[in-house]
Amino acid sequence: MKDLLDEILSDAKIRDIVESAGYEFVGAERVTENGRSVFRVYIDSIGGVSVSDCETVSRELDRFLERHSELVPEHFFLEVSSPGIERPLFTLEDFRKFIGRKAKVRFQEKIKDKRQLTAEIADVDEGVVRFREEKDIFLEVPFDKITKAKIVDDGEETSRLMAMKKKERKKGRKK
Repeated sequence: MKDLLDEILSDAKIRDIVESAGYEFVGAERVTENGRSVFRVYIDSIGGVSVSDCETVSRELDRFLERHSELVPEHFFLEVSSPGIERPLFTLEDFRKFIGRKAKVRFQEKIKDKRQLTAEIADVDEGVVRFREEKDIFLEVPFDKITKAKIVDDGEETSRLMAMKKKERKKGRKK
């Protein structure tokens, strides 16, 4: 049975709150860190996300939670964050968006003797993500067997993103 907190904090509800505040909803996750329950929401925006942006979304989510406090069955910490350079991947569309990039992926069960993999995302098709392990060696993984995934920063991505942001700032100044 899906627990009540998952129902209250469904992706659809969180997405509505984040998008109504003017940001892109990247995804959300519940984790236990150092014995504490954390609900982490990832947001993005053209040009990146500042601490102020995270505070804005956090206040909106707090208001929502206060209105539904009687339904929240447990204490947890709310975090709002940018996805960062090593962006988590939550959906098939996320994998599709990052074809050609390297990702670190964990599987629900062993797939060809592997519980995890760091490889290039080669393709996404009909619920299957195809990873390039080496030049001509591929591993196809059903999306529903992936438990956690994130982009791996190889250094080149940092440079590419910085150049992109610089370009966006210049465009913003010209308007």
